[in-house]
Amino acid sequence: MLKYICFILSLVRLSFAIETDPTATEMVIDDFDYETNLKIQKVWRGVQSEPPDVVKIIRHGYGLKSNAHFSQGIQRVSYDRDIELDLSMYGSFTLDIFLLEPWAFHAFTLYFKSGDGWFGCYSPMAKLGWQRLTFNKLEFHPEGNPDGWHNITGIRLSAWSAQKEDCQFVLDRLLARRSQIAIILPTTKSGCQLKEVETAKKFAQTLSRMFATIGLLSDSVTDHSPSVNLLVRHKYKFVVLPMNPKVSPKLAIALKELIVSGGKILAIYKLDKNVAQLIGVRPTGWVQEENDGQFAEIRFPEQHGFPKSVKQASWNITVAEPIDNRSRVVGIWYDSEGNPSKYPAVIVGKYGAFFSHLILNDDLAQKQQMLAAVVGHFFPNIHQMIAKHLIGNMMRVGHFTDRDKLERFIKRSSKSKATKLLNRAKNIHKNAIRNYENGNIASAIEMSGQARDLLSQAYLFSQDNPTVEGRAIWNHSGTGAYPGDWDRSAYELAAAGFNMIFPNMLWAGLAHYASDILPRSWTFDHYGDQISQCVLAARKHGLEVHIWKVNWNLSNAPKSFVETLRQENRLQKSKTNTEILWLCPSHQDNRKLEIDSLIEVTKKYDIDGIHFDYIRYPSSDGCYCDNCRQGFTQSINQKVKNWPANVLKSGEMRKKFIAWRADQITILVKAVSEKAKLTRPNLKISAAVFNDYPYCVQSIGQDWVKWAKLGYVDFLCPMNYTADNDHFSQMVQNHKNILPRNFPVYPGIGATASIFSLPVDQVAAQIYLTRQFGSAGFAIFDYSKNTSNILIPAISKSIGAHKAKIPH
Repeated sequence: MLKYICFILSLVRLSFAIETDPTATEMVIDDFDYETNLKIQKVWRGVQSEPPDVVKIIRHGYGLKSNAHFSQGIQRVSYDRDIELDLSMYGSFTLDIFLLEPWAFHAFTLYFKSGDGWFGCYSPMAKLGWQRLTFNKLEFHPEGNPDGWHNITGIRLSAWSAQKEDCQFVLDRLLARRSQIAIILPTTKSGCQLKEVETAKKFAQTLSRMFATIGLLSDSVTDHSPSVNLLVRHKYKFVVLPMNPKVSPKLAIALKELIVSGGKILAIYKLDKNVAQLIGVRPTGWVQEENDGQFAEIRFPEQHGFPKSVKQASWNITVAEPIDNRSRVVGIWYDSEGNPSKYPAVIVGKYGAFFSHLILNDDLAQKQQMLAAVVGHFFPNIHQMIAKHLIGNMMRVGHFTDRDKLERFIKRSSKSKATKLLNRAKNIHKNAIRNYENGNIASAIEMSGQARDLLSQAYLFSQDNPTVEGRAIWNHSGTGAYPGDWDRSAYELAAAGFNMIFPNMLWAGLAHYASDILPRSWTFDHYGDQISQCVLAARKHGLEVHIWKVNWNLSNAPKSFVETLRQENRLQKSKTNTEILWLCPSHQDNRKLEIDSLIEVTKKYDIDGIHFDYIRYPSSDGCYCDNCRQGFTQSINQKVKNWPANVLKSGEMRKKFIAWRADQITILVKAVSEKAKLTRPNLKISAAVFNDYPYCVQSIGQDWVKWAKLGYVDFLCPMNYTADNDHFSQMVQNHKNILPRNFPVYPGIGATASIFSLPVDQVAAQIYLTRQFGSAGFAIFDYSKNTSNILIPAISKSIGAHKAKIPH
């Protein structure tokens, strides 16, 4: 009864703060104001769920109420409706949702039906009460064969379970949003290579997130008809080409018309000759870095509104120069030693700007100011909106969104340095507001960045320093942050308070060490035995070394090695019998190869642990090869007449196949664990695992809770990669609940694990949250040149200022 009363009282729809772009326009797709159950059920129907109800939202009309019976073992509740929409002109969507039991939900997926397929996008939902879910069109993934955004014929709303617990949720106001900024995605139709198209989309997502941090929405359109027509029809103010080496004649004409109507262009890295001419830039070549750190920083000497410098670890650039007086250089490349180059980094003209490499997701605060300066150069009114947004969000630091709570947290720490930083930040904040009110917009933006940086430092210095804590960091390159100098990397990490490193030293078909089993890599040939060098340096500086292996994945293996495996029928096959460049886990020879390579490492080197990664199938699409068919049918002592169709459709056969498939992964974990500890009894076995248990058992065959319960692993690192602190907390708590009591968990923090890196204070916030939930420690991805520049120094002065003992 109390729970029901809380639910009713909470449906008083308060005005909650939503960050919006004043230049954006909105279209209501569905406001759910149906008044009666009969009316809502005529429009929305349950999909393997009971029909929805309508509920009164006080002072805000009605909403769709769902009773989610997750206790019955269902994975999701879904609701469908038919509709005809052209959403090609919209860049993002929002949906308001109310939760009383947020811990019971894993995520929400918004689907749009088109042709013979769907577009789907996932969003975490982990807050108590009302929250707004946002779905960026760039992050939707096609399923089946959708026609396109111009032909939407249906909507599906799906809430996924995290706990077997009955619960409720309410939906309100599904909106489509359109902005004044368009990111143009290249396609193969315009003559671009597939790899270029994929890279451009990845960095377009990064750019979209960066625009969002300065309060601006962005749309995405492709570079061919009918999308090109939208550029002119919608009259976008600002068009971004994230990496468009070629543009079609039709797009070139559209861009010219856009400029005539007052629009501007930001071209990034690869320049089409027509675009270069439009913005007043002449490309003259391409330069790859000759030594590490050649392109490490961009400086903006005396450029009003731009930051003094921006760190960016680029590896090559497009060389360009201004055309006569149509544009000018505002930013120059510097190396890591502070020496200037002769190469322009940023060129700005009357009609557009050019950035000579991809805009990477490092040094976020300065990238924000740089983007704000470029947009503000062309549109002073938008510059003012950006300033207002940044000043208003200045106090959103760490795990706080409330100024008073942040101040109390810092003052309660009783650390004088933190308090002094807080007071300095408050004074600069006042000056930022004063400058904004006086029309000094560039100064206001600069000061808001300075104040936030000081608050971030104050937040970090306010953190505790436990004496017992696992502080791990992944290193994807396998060379540390400074290739050829493991001693420098180990010293730097130890000085920052880390006590474990997970260096990626081997894959399914490649080794960075003197392997007699796997092909040796270019890294080995160029820099020598990386495990030997890493272990020697780590022992000197007091770090544990847990060797990270990427299992099964052959994406970087030599072609000759892969071809041998192919001839022996050892590669995975998809549902449609397409080859997947992974080893099939059910093949005995593949299993032996994986075991032997890891045992080789334990015998050759004085390591502290083995760390599994990619210890799974690539997706639900693998593996369905003949060896899997034979192995599965033998295990159930029954023939499968229609393979793989009979194991794909729901039913007992599918349940048996999912269990058998997961067992193939578990067999390897068990075998390595047992054999490795015969060689080294104190060796620790661990794994980087998906955060979405138990879904990962079905989707990728990864039953890591089983491994923990049976003692095959000594600790786990769920990859809780998210920028949403509520979602991070939810995952940490859920993992703690499903694992054996006191089992060591080091939640993975994705500092640079996705399209958008986390600011230092957000990394610190997630470390704080792991401590609040009693985790054994944390693991950060990834140790690299980027993180060594900004993140590691910040941690060394605060969270890692005092050393800690490893708990496992």
